[in-house]
Amino acid sequence: MNARILGAVALAVLLPVLAHAQDLTYVASFGTSAPASLQFPAGVAVSPVSGEVSVTNRLASRVVVFDRAGNYLRSWGSPGTGPGQFYSPAGIAVGPDGSVYVGDGDNDSPSLAFLPRIQVFTPAGTFVRQWDSYGSGDGQFGVPIHVAVDASGPVYPPDGGHRVQSFLSVGTWL
Repeated sequence: MNARILGAVALAVLLPVLAHAQDLTYVASFGTSAPASLQFPAGVAVSPVSGEVSVTNRLASRVVVFDRAGNYLRSWGSPGTGPGQFYSPAGIAVGPDGSVYVGDGDNDSPSLAFLPRIQVFTPAGTFVRQWDSYGSGDGQFGVPIHVAVDASGPVYPPDGGHRVQSFLSVGTWL
């Protein structure tokens, strides 16, 4: 994976946000009042399908979804290590079909009862699947705290600061 491909992926994720305020002036903030209060928002993704803004709420272990104007729409997740629960959600990306990918992990210790993982959800927040093999081998994770999705579908989670892997949207390592 070279830097040019990774830069193109990052730019594709950021363009919808930058196009909204092209001169980068402050427009508004949101996520400051219940039920959408954010405690340590760590990742932001804009859906290429709906334009909705999804935010990982790291300390509350959930994903909060807003419209472009900042109005609360829905949230999902709870603290835990089961499917659909979050240990430490950070990175988030929305695929070309609207699927939501969340990098859940801030832990590189196999002694804990948690495997760092990528979780996949429908746009409404229904759990679909996860990839959670711990290690440093191909297709395994140490700390997948960020994630990006290419417009053609591949998923790119940087892992622990030393590599970027690529997967098909169903979790198959490329």
